[in-house]
Amino acid sequence: MTLDEWLEHYPESPLGVLVGLLNELREGERDYESFEQSLGVFDEFLQEWAQSVTEQDSEGEVSQGLLRSLQGLADAAGGLRDYAETGDEEIADAAMAQAVESQELLLEMLELTQEAF
Repeated sequence: MTLDEWLEHYPESPLGVLVGLLNELREGERDYESFEQSLGVFDEFLQEWAQSVTEQDSEGEVSQGLLRSLQGLADAAGGLRDYAETGDEEIADAAMAQAVESQELLLEMLELTQEAF
């Protein structure tokens, strides 16, 4: 799926949150400090989700996939932090590509989880 397709079908996904924050920063609706604070909340959300996964089953294939996807989203958020500091659009593009890839894996793992129940 393209980024636009993701946003159309899953606007409130973690990917959607990152895109929204990035757009707000680019459009001047959010300053660096506010952007950084929001990414901090995003990181906390990912950490809590990862903790929940590891408490349930950290060894299973689906759990490992979930953890990889959450780490990828966290890394993408880190890339957006770098973009905010440098203004380098290539960094933002790479972060968004990583976020899309991680979101795809996350969706795949969540679908496998639902199939198991």
